[in-house]
Amino acid sequence: MKLPWSAKPAPPPAVQDAVFISLGLDCTPAIELRSLGLRKTAMPFDWLRSTPSAIANCIRADFSGYHDNLRLDTAAERVVDGLGQEFSHDYPTLESYNNITRTLEGWEAYAPLINEKYYPRIQRFIGLMHSHAIPVVILCTMNLEDIEKVREAIHETYNRTSRLVFVSLTTEGFPSNHNTLWCASKDILLGRLQFAAQLASTTS
Repeated sequence: MKLPWSAKPAPPPAVQDAVFISLGLDCTPAIELRSLGLRKTAMPFDWLRSTPSAIANCIRADFSGYHDNLRLDTAAERVVDGLGQEFSHDYPTLESYNNITRTLEGWEAYAPLINEKYYPRIQRFIGLMHSHAIPVVILCTMNLEDIEKVREAIHETYNRTSRLVFVSLTTEGFPSNHNTLWCASKDILLGRLQFAAQLASTTS
């Protein structure tokens, strides 16, 4: 029998209404959202290693070039696309005796299957950016300057400026405002994300 006080409290309405997504620069934001039960759907930047410029350029191109013009990096560890984004978790790898991970030969054969996996994620991201009424909270590891670079790309491509709040896990603290928060301590991350959801739900 489930006791009434053992049930988890329902999240605040703002949290229920908001969509939480990760936006690099590595898989840390996706892992944190998943651990908090806030990652409800897969997005194109969840498991990549990328740079702010690569993400901004990808968004400006409306994902043209994403997972295209593929090659191995110089150490043959990761598959990289023409935008410079590393697909660290998608291709089969082998760890050698000295703990160096190498991407297996013949990795090219997996590219069509991986394209099929990412296509709905890309469409989901684009649709979300066009759905201006839906509050969106973006968790990332970028500094303020890079966040503004990506925000500008989103505005230019999807004409979106409202109901969009960034939360950064960077240790470089910067003044929080109504659309950008920073959170250097994971102990307060859930609270920051809930507050971000409230901001995203109330800003227009």
